[in-house]
Amino acid sequence: MSKTTPPPAEFEAEFINGLKTIFEEKIVFNQVLGLKITSLLPDRVAGRIDMKHQLVGHYSHNRVHGGVISACLDAMGGLACMAAIGARHMDEAPEQRLHRFAKLGTIDLRIDYLR
Repeated sequence: MSKTTPPPAEFEAEFINGLKTIFEEKIVFNQVLGLKITSLLPDRVAGRIDMKHQLVGHYSHNRVHGGVISACLDAMGGLACMAAIGARHMDEAPEQRLHRFAKLGTIDLRIDYLR
């Protein structure tokens, strides 16, 4: 007999709106990038950026800068982790789950300057 996994529960509007507020408004750098959340499910997240001239890294090819890509990957990876954590604690109120993310970090990027 095969065991099936039940579909993940859907998030409440309060939780979704809270995460969108964090990512699209409170994290100012995401505003600079134009990062918007388009889908937020317990097992899947999606987002987009609005392309603008300030994000171009290579002027002759009009390509987005690699730093923009890595920053968006970092932000969306963090959002996916938050969604997974939120899904694990559906027994808590949305506000309590959102409070869990106050000290959550993602990647640590360091540059060593050589002399």
